[in-house]
Amino acid sequence: MKFPKEVQEAMQDCILNLIWPKEDIITFFKKHGCTKIDLKPIKKFNDLTRIKIVHLVFRELRWRKDEGLAVYNAMNRNLLNWKNFDKHYFVDLEKLDKEDAIKAISVLLKEQDYLEEE
Repeated sequence: MKFPKEVQEAMQDCILNLIWPKEDIITFFKKHGCTKIDLKPIKKFNDLTRIKIVHLVFRELRWRKDEGLAVYNAMNRNLLNWKNFDKHYFVDLEKLDKEDAIKAISVLLKEQDYLEEE
C-alpha cells in the first residue's frame, strides 16, 4: 500500500509549522523510524533549508522497498495528536505561528478523513 501523496504533503506542511530547529526536525524523523540511509541526503543539514530537509527525507522514504509506510504512519499519528507548541519558538522567538500550525494539523486531519471516505 502506498501512502497517499496528499497526506504526505499535509504531513510535510505540519512538520514545518510545528518544529523550528533543523536538529529537532531530524530528531523527529529518527524518533519515527527513519534510518541512517533515509537521512543520508541531509548529512550536511546546515547547508540546507528546513523545507529541503523535509523534502529530501520524504523522497528517501518513497524510495524504500516498503515505500516508508511504517514511518509515515508513525509520523501521521504523532502529528494528528500534536500538543507540544513550544513556547520558545511560537511566542518568544515568533519563528512559528500557532494558528498556522493548528490549521496545518486541521488540513492533515481533513486529508485523512477524505481518504477514509473513499
